[in-house]
Amino acid sequence: MKQALVKERIIMLDIGRKYFSPKTLRQLMKQMALCGFNYLQLHFSENEGFRIESHLYPELVSEQFLTCDEVQELIEYAADLSIEIIPDLDTPGHMAQLLKGKPEWQLSRKTPNGENQKVVSALDITNEEAVQFTLSLYEEYTKLFSKSHYFHIGADEFIDFEQFENYPALAQDGLMKFENYVNKVAEFVRERGFTPRVWNDAFFRNGGESKLSQNIEITYWTKWHKNMAPIQTFLNKDFFSA
Repeated sequence: MKQALVKERIIMLDIGRKYFSPKTLRQLMKQMALCGFNYLQLHFSENEGFRIESHLYPELVSEQFLTCDEVQELIEYAADLSIEIIPDLDTPGHMAQLLKGKPEWQLSRKTPNGENQKVVSALDITNEEAVQFTLSLYEEYTKLFSKSHYFHIGADEFIDFEQFENYPALAQDGLMKFENYVNKVAEFVRERGFTPRVWNDAFFRNGGESKLSQNIEITYWTKWHKNMAPIQTFLNKDFFSA
């Protein structure tokens, strides 16, 4: 029986929460090559850490990190093994490390007693200065990973999508504002030569429609909430790589 060819065999590694040395990453890629993997997705920005050197914002980088030179060497090492590295910079959620010095860029949420409380991991996507900050980060890392075909921009676990009314900035047309942000970032990286990818959990929830750009590819990771769209929804709407 002829087996179907799996075009992409990917390992996603979270180097944001935990530092991995270049030596360890090379060892991993060597094992990946032996097992037929051809992509390594590096999730380098998380609430707990930001692990690749930034020339624009050195103050945001964690104590342990990969330098740009080390990343370039890893990209070349991966290419020799027929592996491509997919950069993964997740916004507008998972941003506590990036927003720790900018509370004015953090989204606010109303508490049960009516007070506004900062959501330290979530970007205020209605604040244009905050949005420009994230775009400048994508600009920096699209240059670093210029040889990659894909760029993962995250878009998962931003807020409680059943409670837009509790976020003053998103109480009116919150879903539209969120999807506009995602589309804007996706178009930004697409114009720089990448195919943008996002996680699935925020889109077509509860059987509803979505304005998500067709230029974006979906990485389907979960349906832990009943309102998340099943994988068939994205298959029907052609959001997966051909």
